[in-house]
Amino acid sequence: MKTKYRQRFWLNRLHPSLKAPFFIVGAILVIAAAAYGALTPLRLPYPAQAAVAPPAAGQTTVSYTTITIPTHPVDQALSYLVNPTYNIPYARLDRSKYDGGKLVNRTFNLIVLENDYLKLSVMPELGGRIYQAFFKPTGHNIFYQNPVLKPSPWGPPEMGWWLAAGGMEWGLPVEEHGYEWGIPWSYKVTDLADGAMVEVWDSTAPDRLRAKVAITLPDDAAYFQVAPTLENPTNQPIDYKFWLNAMLAPGSANQVSPYLRIIMPTNEVTVHSTGDGRLPGAWSAAGWPVHNSVDWSLLGNWREWYGFFQRPRAAGDFQAIYDEAYDEGVVRTYDSRIVQGAKFFAFGSGTKAISPDLYTDGNSSYVEMHGGVAPTFADTRRLEAHASISWQERWYPVAGLGSLTWANDRLALRLEDTAEQTRLRLAVTRTAPEARILLLRRTSNEVLYDARATLQPGQPFASPWLTLPNLNPADMAVVVYDSSGAVLGAYQYQGGSMATPTPGPSPTSTPGSAWQGRLLRTIPIQGWSSIVRIWVRNKIGLPVTIAVENGSWRTVGYVGSKPEYGVDALEFAPLAAGVYLITPQGLNTSFRVNVPASSIVEVLFEENQTITPTPSPTVTASPTPGPSGTATPTASATPTASPTASATATASPTATATPTRTATPTLTPVSAWAGRIRRTVRIAGWSSIARIWVSGQRQVPVTLAAVNWNWRATSLTGSKPEYGPDALEFAPLAPGRYSLTVPSLSARFDFDLPASTIAEIVIEPASSPIATATLTPTPTPSFTPTPTHTPTATPLPPTLTATPTSSSTPEPSLTPMPTSSSTPPEPTSTLTPTPISSPDPSEPTPAATESPTVTATSTPTPTPGWRVRIPTNITVPGNWFAVIRVSVEGLVRQPVRMTIVTNDPNPYQTTCLTGTKPEYGPYFCEFAPLIPGQYRLAPDGLDISTTVEVGRGGVAVVIFERN
Repeated sequence: MKTKYRQRFWLNRLHPSLKAPFFIVGAILVIAAAAYGALTPLRLPYPAQAAVAPPAAGQTTVSYTTITIPTHPVDQALSYLVNPTYNIPYARLDRSKYDGGKLVNRTFNLIVLENDYLKLSVMPELGGRIYQAFFKPTGHNIFYQNPVLKPSPWGPPEMGWWLAAGGMEWGLPVEEHGYEWGIPWSYKVTDLADGAMVEVWDSTAPDRLRAKVAITLPDDAAYFQVAPTLENPTNQPIDYKFWLNAMLAPGSANQVSPYLRIIMPTNEVTVHSTGDGRLPGAWSAAGWPVHNSVDWSLLGNWREWYGFFQRPRAAGDFQAIYDEAYDEGVVRTYDSRIVQGAKFFAFGSGTKAISPDLYTDGNSSYVEMHGGVAPTFADTRRLEAHASISWQERWYPVAGLGSLTWANDRLALRLEDTAEQTRLRLAVTRTAPEARILLLRRTSNEVLYDARATLQPGQPFASPWLTLPNLNPADMAVVVYDSSGAVLGAYQYQGGSMATPTPGPSPTSTPGSAWQGRLLRTIPIQGWSSIVRIWVRNKIGLPVTIAVENGSWRTVGYVGSKPEYGVDALEFAPLAAGVYLITPQGLNTSFRVNVPASSIVEVLFEENQTITPTPSPTVTASPTPGPSGTATPTASATPTASPTASATATASPTATATPTRTATPTLTPVSAWAGRIRRTVRIAGWSSIARIWVSGQRQVPVTLAAVNWNWRATSLTGSKPEYGPDALEFAPLAPGRYSLTVPSLSARFDFDLPASTIAEIVIEPASSPIATATLTPTPTPSFTPTPTHTPTATPLPPTLTATPTSSSTPEPSLTPMPTSSSTPPEPTSTLTPTPISSPDPSEPTPAATESPTVTATSTPTPTPGWRVRIPTNITVPGNWFAVIRVSVEGLVRQPVRMTIVTNDPNPYQTTCLTGTKPEYGPYFCEFAPLIPGQYRLAPDGLDISTTVEVGRGGVAVVIFERN
């Protein structure tokens, strides 16, 4: 974008930071009053629009305008509070003081970014939201735009209201839209070499969680980019929630139709809430798109409201809607390794749908598409002290496809098929001259359709109807190349349970040929985790399994799911160092490979034993497009030119990450400190945790290093105060042997960490200095399956990196998964420990003592089936916040509601799910951090509750059990 076509403009914060205690109340009042109408709305000093020459074609321009919206005033019904956990203010609505019959006009300023395809409006005064996005080829706004501002009954319970204003909002730090959707955000406009950007942010205060969002409209592109950054400038880790929420109504009517289609690349979802009796209850699994013989992807099949998350977490890197009545839709693309949540919500369809009277005046309607940092609203994400997390998403409109099948950040496609005919439609986000479009029969790689065309945004491509008898969706693959041969998109069917295909003969195969894998090269990279990148020649869509050598973890990916490296490429990441077995299904071959730490390992599977000089993936009867990106495999990168030497190298014995079940602590000869394993606790999942206490030592550096690979991390005692003032933790960790050192105490302790285990380690003064000691770790608890919870799920794969949970490293911990949409299913059962080795949830630290001043009052509702007991309520010296741990005997994923006991008619409430804190027992969940006070706990549907009081530093354990 050229600066002469617009003026640069910077604006400082619209409201003061809450920096001094005596400014807090005044600042909140000013902020809330400006946002909700108590005072004259703040006016942004937008620059006057000078007469300038029109911009060159394709360039992004910036302008400023205003919009007036009829508003139901709420200023007289608001009170202002601060959430002490996050130090973030919010406004609570007292509906008894709200007069819904009034309307006043409010004028808001808009910053407008515009190019040849999109006209994007940002509204800083109302939560920094993206307010409008008009797609110029249709002239329609993809976002819902509420004709009025009217307080709905939704939002965080402590607020009691929310404005369904429309556009895209930023929900921080709690679920249900967060606190900051209605206050002014600061902003800055920046010229870019290839577009323009508006940055909006909520605060610069150093004592709270902060959010910043960069909104970019590139030149010559039919997409806009959203790049959130969350910062923790404080000295303590923060467990938080962040969900961006788009209110969508594509088409001309500002209203969704019964023909709106929801596209989610998954076979299963988690129900958040619903009024439809054909669906299971909250937090249960439901099929997608079909459940109970109903296709839930079509809005017209709904009766009442329904909200759901992708299960067990976001995957596939896109979600979308398409209203087939208007022939328009919206696509969101993102990196599911960072952004772990994908959610939809709609009010229903027909006479039983939620009435729009609750959020608007009139009949306008919308659906919500959410993206979050954690898998569901019940989950939080931890941001360490002085750390940040950032990512980028692309959003774009589509039209003229009829519906939508699949999308990435460059194109969206639809495959239409009947019993005898098939047609392909494409929409792109940038012009692609002389693109090549291929439709393939996946199992035989037969080219069914091959065309060249110039693809342009707003001008969808459509193939003719192709007569292709006996072709089902599971046998289709689509590849689109640009004029240079780079892959724009590669799609293969990934829905439902598909029979493993029998590969057809390759045109170059010989009767005696066989498939073989070989190592291409190993590339060192920064970071702890590793990547395995694989090519399987011409087998688009073929399932490939990777497993650790001892079989304790495995997952599946699909050939072609990483098209940026080639049409037949896939990738598994992030992985821990170790030995893995790679098996393409149906090819009667496997390849064993040693994966070092901090490496990319490239493996090629090809038919026959001839080693070709260039491992560039190809498609039958098509040019050979070289994979794009810096990691393109080449003959020169092969470790050795000798096939024999290569085979010998890969077949040689290699140490694996499988741990031995011994622990050998070692102390330096002058050390007066000794280490011991107090106990080990089995948990679900593949990764493990090392939880450590250094007796009586606060803020002491402790280093943990892997013995068999190059990794180490350092943390401070006291960084996990919920377990004690001298506690710390390293998580997640791969199984293996580790060395723990406390340099200031000249202490060292070596131990083996099995998979799926919490190891609790105590470093304490020894009776006398010793040179070495061999200790036997506390026996791992013996587990027996609960009769009603037989394990059926695949174990969760390893985690990305092992970092101290108090580290300031901004890199998020990610759940590893193949970069295709294949994700291991979430475990649906929990193993129960035998009583003699059951973990003790009441033991947060060896130094914890019973507090005579903290009391717990049990007030259970009489019930013949359940009772409650509070075995422990202790105080951890030096802690400010409190913790409540809850167990409901025999029930996993049982919702437990916690309500603060107060005179407020709308008290704060939240929910946890049992089984989410397995380190304390199979049925535990946890509420933390809490301010001191009384809390009422009630498991949903069990007709029993209790009240517990916790003081400063209190840790209470509440157990609901059967009579």
